[in-house]
Amino acid sequence: MVQLDPSYLHDAQSLLSLPIYSPSLRTNLRVSQLGAIVEKQAPISISRSNRLYSASFSITPSADAPSPIEFQRQITEQLTQAGVLDSHVTLGTGDRFGRAALSRQLGTLGPQVFALALLLAYLVMGAQFNSFRYPIYLLLPVPLAVAGAVWFLVVQGQSLDIFSLMGMLLLIGLSAKNAILYLEFVVERIGKMPFKQAMVESARLRFRPIVMTTLTVLVISFPLLLGRGAGSEFNHGIALVMLGGILVSALLTFFVVPAAFYLFERGREESSSSAESAT
Repeated sequence: MVQLDPSYLHDAQSLLSLPIYSPSLRTNLRVSQLGAIVEKQAPISISRSNRLYSASFSITPSADAPSPIEFQRQITEQLTQAGVLDSHVTLGTGDRFGRAALSRQLGTLGPQVFALALLLAYLVMGAQFNSFRYPIYLLLPVPLAVAGAVWFLVVQGQSLDIFSLMGMLLLIGLSAKNAILYLEFVVERIGKMPFKQAMVESARLRFRPIVMTTLTVLVISFPLLLGRGAGSEFNHGIALVMLGGILVSALLTFFVVPAAFYLFERGREESSSSAESAT
């Protein structure tokens, strides 16, 4: 790197007038005899990503901006119409668009993972109760919990991310546990007392354990929701999902599960009781 005292360099002509000694000619030559100065625009730096030329631009969305997926779609459409994007130039993913890519991935894989977890829970409960009908009643609180979790996320202005999805998976077990506590007592008392009385007695005996376990889960979610340290924003999603899902499912489980079980199992139990009496 050749450096020159700025006092000797006033403009482009002074640069071209600088002498350079040529050993082969044994004389001094001027810079203008070796080349010329051409002014044109050029990038300060050239960036590459995966061995391809790349350029980046920063975006700061406003509070009322659309979702990352919709925002990326609009920018891609505008750049394509302007001729910037073609078969050789594509729009990469940065911080904001990385969230959009993650949202698309969650939209595709999230329901599949949730359905698989729901199926596994159904099989485990079916093996526990030795029945294919009872797990259906046990999993009735799951849609209620998901609805409560989504409602809490919407109210707080949160979006569904990977942490919220993890909370949704936890809701399958956390929301079904109340129904398990109740239905297990009902099954134990069927045959020992009338069907309706067995349901009422089980509800009376299991009310307190259900409330205590629900409060335990709710208390656990408060530190995640109220945390304000570094990285605490990642905990808010799962905390809202747990809080909303457990709270809504616990309240509605006392009504939905007993009502559904009584409605669909009453005739079966009455038929079994009549057959035993006839025998």
